[in-house]
Amino acid sequence: MGVAYKILPPEPGIDEVQAIRERKDMRLTASPFGLTREQLEKYGPRVFPSKAVPWKKEKGYAFIEFAEGRDDGLLAGNELARKISEAYAGIKGASFDPTTGKYMPNKAIAQKKWREEHPELVKEWENKVKPVSKKYQKKSKLPYKVLS
Repeated sequence: MGVAYKILPPEPGIDEVQAIRERKDMRLTASPFGLTREQLEKYGPRVFPSKAVPWKKEKGYAFIEFAEGRDDGLLAGNELARKISEAYAGIKGASFDPTTGKYMPNKAIAQKKWREEHPELVKEWENKVKPVSKKYQKKSKLPYKVLS
C-alpha cells in the first residue's frame, strides 16, 4: 500500500458537515469499508468528505431525466448495477476481502464475481453499457505518480 493511503484525512467538524450536506458537488462518507485491518483497528470507521457524482440528490424520474440527457451510458449502467445488486440480494455481513485485505460488505465481495456467475448480465453489459460508456483508465495510466 502506498504511503499516501496510510494517512487518513481528518474528520470534518459539525459546521463542515452541514455545509457539505447542502452542496450537490460534495458528499460525506462514513464507513469502515475500504480500510485495511490495521487502519480499522487504529482509527475505527471514518467520516470524510469527497467529490459527489453530478446526479447527487436526483431521485426517481428526476434521475432518469438527468441520465437520458447524457451520452455516456449512465442510465444503462445504473440499470445493470441494479440487476447485479438484485442477483446478490440476501448476502449480509462484512469481512476482510481475501484479495485486497480491506474490510468490505460480503455482498460487495461476492459481486466481484458477477461476470463469471451471471453470463446473461455480461451480454447486457456488452450490448447496452460498454458501447456508450466512457473509457476507463487504469490507475497505472493516470498522469500522477502514486507514492510507495
